[in-house]
Parts: sequence; C-alpha cells; structure tokens
Amino acid sequence: MASAQFSNKGEKSPAQVKKDIKRVKKENEKAAKRAAEYGRKRHLAIQDKATRKRMKKHLKQANKNMRKK
Repeated sequence: MASAQFSNKGEKSPAQVKKDIKRVKKENEKAAKRAAEYGRKRHLAIQDKATRKRMKKHLKQANKNMRKK
C-alpha cells in the first residue's frame, strides 16, 4: 500500500528516485569514458605513423594498468 501513495500525479517513490539517480550517474560515467577514448583516438589521427605506433603501444599499456586497479 505504501507504493500506492506515490502513484498519483506521477510522483516516484524514494527507492525509484535513488535508482534513477544511480542510473544517470552510471550513464554519465560511461559517456565520459567514451569521450576520453574518442579524444585519444582523435589525437592519434593527427600524428605521423611512427608517433601513432608509439602512442598506441603506450595507450594499450596504460589501459591494461587501469583495469588492474
């Protein structure tokens, strides 16, 4: 019956609000990660071949170390 009091006027229960906040936070984190990856790849596109290879090697190494944490 407690959830019935929140069903009118489109109000959400406190539990649903918490879930929504958590979901939005997670989406923002994913978007930030995608943007960072895109920025790194875009930066590689404007380098010469030798620099791209060196940066790509170090990028893979950095990502590997990041996953360990």
